[in-house]
Amino acid sequence: MLTQLVLIDGLPGLGKTTAAEGLGAALRVEADHPVEIHTEYSELLQAFWTWGDGATPGEKTERPYDTVRFINRLMRRTYDMVDQLYDGRAAGAVAVVESYPFQSPLRNMWKMGGNEALPHAKDYFNRFASAVGCLNPLMVYFTHGHWRERMAAIEEERGPRFIALFYDAFLCSPYATQSGLSTRGDVLDFYEEYDRMACAWLDDWPHRKIVFDPIPLGASGSLARIRSEMSS
Repeated sequence: MLTQLVLIDGLPGLGKTTAAEGLGAALRVEADHPVEIHTEYSELLQAFWTWGDGATPGEKTERPYDTVRFINRLMRRTYDMVDQLYDGRAAGAVAVVESYPFQSPLRNMWKMGGNEALPHAKDYFNRFASAVGCLNPLMVYFTHGHWRERMAAIEEERGPRFIALFYDAFLCSPYATQSGLSTRGDVLDFYEEYDRMACAWLDDWPHRKIVFDPIPLGASGSLARIRSEMSS
């Protein structure tokens, strides 16, 4: 039975994948129990790579968009994920999971349904928290006071493919078109507002959590911070 789930969440570009892989690798070296690592494109998380009401990763949305139906589909996927992590695992096993079961649905509801979808997004947050409770979860949330400047550096480093995935896809979403959003600055504004909402929602997270800026700590310091919370 899985006794520990670590969810690593937060703003883009702050090292979630690096932290998940580093934490999982360190635990595998030290532990005498199984460790699972699930990052961005792992099979476990692909079900959450959906913009709206799509049934498969990359599928866009049914028309008209139905937030409640979308949440119900996502919850079925969430319980499937919990079952996969829980069933048949040895006592003491650990799973390290990047943000997609939590963050991607919340962001996508807003992209697809606009501000009227936000109360439903909070409902998903509450239902997700309840669903993973049996896994003794620790939520790790990364935030950063100068995130916009960091994203400018990442954009320059990663080039056109990143721009297409991060900016252009968002600007084609219903929320962006309905709200008249058209610039990269508008996209960054959206993510900063999401960050404010997520941090506020995490006040109601009923399990263990830590919210911190990983950049000053660096990769090793961030892992030490997470490990300290896991062992407390």
